[in-house]
Amino acid sequence: MGVKVTRTHIITIPTREVRTRLLIRRLLIRELAVPPDGRWLHKFKLRYGLTGKTVSGESGDVDCETVDDWIRNILPDLIKGYEQKVIFNADETGLFYKLLPSKTLAIKSDTCHGGKNSKVRLAVSLCANADGSEKLAPLIIGKSKKPRCFKKCENITKKYLSNKKSWMTMSFFTDWLKGLDNKM
Repeated sequence: MGVKVTRTHIITIPTREVRTRLLIRRLLIRELAVPPDGRWLHKFKLRYGLTGKTVSGESGDVDCETVDDWIRNILPDLIKGYEQKVIFNADETGLFYKLLPSKTLAIKSDTCHGGKNSKVRLAVSLCANADGSEKLAPLIIGKSKKPRCFKKCENITKKYLSNKKSWMTMSFFTDWLKGLDNKM
């Protein structure tokens, strides 16, 4: 069959299920005693001493005490007197669309080390009000001024910005915040 797996390849559950289905077709098996789902995988992992492992990589820590203190002591004073529907929360996240999964199957005694992580990304800013009744359209920031994938999508291009590093800048955020304020 010619399957080669090395310690640097990351194997995901969807990949295994697709390969199982392809193998079934290749061998012309009409009825399979064991369906290609997660049950057989659990037994397979137990039999061969495999476990799910997280690939070591970059990490950043947040001071949980400071966050908890802010939520308990400062936030209540800030939102006092406002209705839930007019309290909005916005956050930015990076969408690393070329990044490999961080989990793989490995023998329990093995350690997993990945290669260099892809830094190709989009910045996505999401915003919703406190009661969840209003979710604003995501603001997407990428590198390309006019991505070909948005060629016929007028709705998306209104919420798409670009700069060299795909980062949220002060001017982007200020313009977005002014637009939100005008809607209120």
